[in-house]
Amino acid sequence: MRPRYSFSSKYKKRILLFRLILVFTVLAFLVLCLSCVTNQRLTPLIHKVAEAKAKETALKVINESIYRRLSEGETTYDSLSEIKYDSNGKVSLIKSKISQINEERSKISLYILSTYKDTDMVTNIPAGTISGIDILSGMGPNISVKLSSAPAISTDVYNEFIDAGINQTLHRIMLKISIDTTVMVPSSTFTVNTTSSVCIAETIIVGDIPDAYTEIHRGQENITESDIDDIYDFGATLDN
Repeated sequence: MRPRYSFSSKYKKRILLFRLILVFTVLAFLVLCLSCVTNQRLTPLIHKVAEAKAKETALKVINESIYRRLSEGETTYDSLSEIKYDSNGKVSLIKSKISQINEERSKISLYILSTYKDTDMVTNIPAGTISGIDILSGMGPNISVKLSSAPAISTDVYNEFIDAGINQTLHRIMLKISIDTTVMVPSSTFTVNTTSSVCIAETIIVGDIPDAYTEIHRGQENITESDIDDIYDFGATLDN
């Protein structure tokens, strides 16, 4: 009888062990499936929130850096551009001062980098906020989002001319700043581009006052652009 009892005990232990392994295997499979589904649904949302945070941070850094540079009082229209006049006192040429413009671009880029280093580049986003459910907003465990403190920066200067009256033109010197920020989230790493254009200097250029000026008010809907081109006549003269 004793050997029979011993065999029965071993058999029961094996059955119990097999059941435990089976339960853990099923649980692990369910957890893996749930993780895959959750990751597939939440990853785009995490990327969207992280991208918004990266753009918000980049725009804040750009504005602070531009304000810091302009508040120094060294950036003026005359320091970046020069207006040439002919013998009759009319504007003949607007010359950009390339060396000063390049220096300005370099200084602003350095200010942006230094501002990034002083900015908290790690933020926590509650999981409830990412879920998109209003009642869960701000709730749940935090998901860490880290932004690169040394982004890639490119700058470009271009001119903008805006009609400011009959004989006036607003000339703006614009600085286009593009920042590529690396965003690191638990699931992946990706790059976010933020582009912003700011005016760093401007002036009003005054020209000659025309002898006659035609202004059209669209009183009729059937008037065409070709009709307007025929009516406008800035070079009209008055007969004595």
